[in-house]
Amino acid sequence: TGALARVPDSANPLGVAAVERPRVASEDLRRWLVSGFEEPLIAASMSSRTEDEDLTRAIAQYEREAPGGRLGAFDEFLLRYPESAWRVSLYTNLGLANYANGYFSRAIDAWHQAWLAGRDDARIPVRSLADRAVGELIRMHARVGHAERVAGLLAEVGDRPLLGSASEGVAGARQGLWM
Repeated sequence: TGALARVPDSANPLGVAAVERPRVASEDLRRWLVSGFEEPLIAASMSSRTEDEDLTRAIAQYEREAPGGRLGAFDEFLLRYPESAWRVSLYTNLGLANYANGYFSRAIDAWHQAWLAGRDDARIPVRSLADRAVGELIRMHARVGHAERVAGLLAEVGDRPLLGSASEGVAGARQGLWM
């Protein structure tokens, strides 16, 4: 998903290609679209102005170093804000970016963190990110032959109705375990 526009205003002091979107009806979620990220960044809870400013700087650093960007700015952000409101979407996107760049262990770690942080959130935008993360995590473990880890994750997922592409990946992993 690409950024919509550069917005040099007080909500976006660095003028980076991260656009704060309108609030989702009846939910207090904020969304930013970041160039090079497959999923939007979604704040799952309230975040401080300082946290949002630091995230804006990480996005600016990432986009200055495009194509591909340097994901370390987001790793540093998450170290500084381990309970960040943005962590489910950041970890999901970091997993996707690391996978695309061939860093499979990093992708597994990121998706695992996204799943842990978002699996109990009932709000659809956050839940769909957590579902995508666990779907990708299960697929990755299946690709590298980690049958026990796949079985454990499938047990964690249980009968949870998964949103989006995660449902197909999990169904395929379930079938693969029975073969």
